[in-house]
Amino acid sequence: MRKINIIISILLMLISLTGCKPNQVKTDNVRFKEEYESLNGQLNENGKTITSIEINENNSIKYIEQQDVIEALINGTHVVYFGWPECSWCRRALPVLIDAVNEYPGMRIYYFTIRQARQDYENGVDSELASLYKEVSKVLLLSDVDFAGISEVDENGVLKIVASMLIFVKDGEIIATHRRTVPTHLDSYEELTDEQKNELKAIYDNYLKQMLIEDPEGCSGC
Repeated sequence: MRKINIIISILLMLISLTGCKPNQVKTDNVRFKEEYESLNGQLNENGKTITSIEINENNSIKYIEQQDVIEALINGTHVVYFGWPECSWCRRALPVLIDAVNEYPGMRIYYFTIRQARQDYENGVDSELASLYKEVSKVLLLSDVDFAGISEVDENGVLKIVASMLIFVKDGEIIATHRRTVPTHLDSYEELTDEQKNELKAIYDNYLKQMLIEDPEGCSGC
């Protein structure tokens, strides 16, 4: 009986200690919010104040690693977002995008920071990221979407992946893309007006509605 009591005491102590440990693993939505909001008001490399942003913690952001980028472009139903935290266009568009996607339960935004890959390619660096950049360009240009119409293609036939660039993927097919915000919004350091926000959300809604798929569990995307 005494042995049983000792064992129970040890188990209770272990449970108590485990419960006191802080959770070291942050979910992607919290990580994304903290990563972007931590730059609010700081100066960028050009000496300009980084646009302040408030990210809804209830967002559908999922970080993807280098090896998962191509897979995200050719499989599943979701939005792929290429950008980086300091990007002023990204910071203007993101709150609108997150709100729009939140209206489609189960829809994901797969996020990859494309900046280093683009820099490696443009600077002639022989790296895995530079190779990935060229491979992403190839996948985008082979799709039915006119990517060359929204960004330049260099002498090597490689598309310049601008930020923010959104890729809308349905059942493994790229159905649409969007960059930056709206045509009347010319300066990324200026706030979007309510009218411009509504216009941008309508653009996102148009693409997201096309991505709806039937799912017995009520999931809009995967």
